[in-house]
Amino acid sequence: MQNLTQFGKKVREWEKRYPNAVYKGVQEATALVTKTAKSNAANRLTTRSGDMQRAIAGTVSRKPVSGLVRINKKSQYPKGIHERGGTITAKRKPWLTFMVNGQWVKVKSVTIPASPFLGPALESSRKQIVRIIGKVIRRAVFDVRQ
Repeated sequence: MQNLTQFGKKVREWEKRYPNAVYKGVQEATALVTKTAKSNAANRLTTRSGDMQRAIAGTVSRKPVSGLVRINKKSQYPKGIHERGGTITAKRKPWLTFMVNGQWVKVKSVTIPASPFLGPALESSRKQIVRIIGKVIRRAVFDVRQ
């Protein structure tokens, strides 16, 4: 396969013939990307609580088969702030209040630099994803032919 777009089209074809195998492969691939994203978050973000790692979740859908790794909707973190960076501004109160080096700080806004961990998790897992899907399809084809 020359690129993932072609690979994705091929997976859609396989899904018609081997839906359970493709589903299993997408489950494995989603688990891999989720694990990698959690590791990336632990290594790239300055948070020590582990809340971000716990907020990262992978889900798999059946029709069509697809995997999604994202930050849980109930997370305290604004959507995408760590991945893309941005500014958080106080809205309900005049100040944002948080602790820095044991001291409480009040500011009107804070700029968070981008520290992507979801996108790089997918990028670094691409070859493994192809291997995982290929492996489950080979197994499915082998089982069908017997």
